[in-house]
Amino acid sequence: MDIRFGLGLLGVIILAVVVGLIAAQSQSKTAAAPAPTAISRPIPTPQVNHVNIVSDAANSGGFFVPTSLTVQVGHPVTFVNDDSSSHSVIADNGAFNSGVLTPGETFTWTPKKPGRYEYSDFLVPSLHGALEVVTFPVAG
Repeated sequence: MDIRFGLGLLGVIILAVVVGLIAAQSQSKTAAAPAPTAISRPIPTPQVNHVNIVSDAANSGGFFVPTSLTVQVGHPVTFVNDDSSSHSVIADNGAFNSGVLTPGETFTWTPKKPGRYEYSDFLVPSLHGALEVVTFPVAG
């Protein structure tokens, strides 16, 4: 009786494996989810004396718009983080430092002396821009 029980149990196990294999073959094949596509949105046109930080999905970092801006001494410049990632704006000569700007945050700096102020983003070192600060009125 023990052998009959063992053979019966073995038969049930084999039958379960065969049914499982057949069921697995009849299931539809699953594929990896498609890669997300970047949603293209127009690059915002900055307001006067504004620099926008916008996303750049192709380069995984972002960029400053405009990358170069001429402003007048005493007129504030506002940096706007329009990206979905945090950024910073730091003058290479130490004249200004925004700290970390989370998405939607702004930083404003008012130049007191003319000159060229190159800046970058310490969170994304490939981002660079420049301010040309002049004493004469900037053409509109």
